[in-house]
Amino acid sequence: MSLYKSYKRNVLSIKLDNAIRKINRYCSKDYEDRIRNVGYNRLVEKADRMAWELVNL
Repeated sequence: MSLYKSYKRNVLSIKLDNAIRKINRYCSKDYEDRIRNVGYNRLVEKADRMAWELVNL
């Protein structure tokens, strides 16, 4: 694996870990509040994209 791919994998792993922590923080809130919160939905989509990119590296 090239140095660039290794670096990118590490950065994506850290970002994904942070996104999952934020999602878990949202999950402690009321379900309806989460659904209405646009930030939560964007965060889930962003985490999904990062995970997909990490798998495809």
